[in-house]
Amino acid sequence: MKTLSKYPFIFLLIFNSCEKKSDNNSSLNSNKTIPTLLSQVISSDSYNPKTVCECNDDGTKLLNELLSRRKQFKNIDDLYKNKDANNFVNMLKENWNTIRYKCLQTFGTAMITPTNCNNPDNIQAIKDKLFKLDIRT
Repeated sequence: MKTLSKYPFIFLLIFNSCEKKSDNNSSLNSNKTIPTLLSQVISSDSYNPKTVCECNDDGTKLLNELLSRRKQFKNIDDLYKNKDANNFVNMLKENWNTIRYKCLQTFGTAMITPTNCNNPDNIQAIKDKLFKLDIRT
C-alpha cells in the first residue's frame, strides 16, 4: 500500500492506459460484424448487438450498401436479371430483417427514440429511397 501512495501518478497512468485498451478492443469487436453483415446471411442467434448505437450503425451501413447496389442498375428488372446482384440484394434484405427483429426484441422502444448515436429518421430516409427504387425492406 505504501508503494501506491508513493507513486499515485504512475498508478493512475497505468490504470488509465489499461482502460483505454479495453475500450479499443470492444470497438474492434463491434466493427467485425459489419463485413459479416455484408457478406453472408446472419441468424438472430448469431447477431448479438450490445447497444442501440451498434444496431443503428449496422442497420445504416447495411441499408446504405443495399441502396448503393440498387443504384448500380437502371431499373429493378435489370437488377433481377443479374443473378449475383439479385442474390446479394436478397441476402442484405434478409440481414436487415434479422437486425431489425433482434434490435427491437433486445432494445424495444429505445430503437425509435433519437439519441446522439441512434437516428431512426435517417434509417427511414434510406428506406424511403429504397422504396422509390422498388426495393421493399
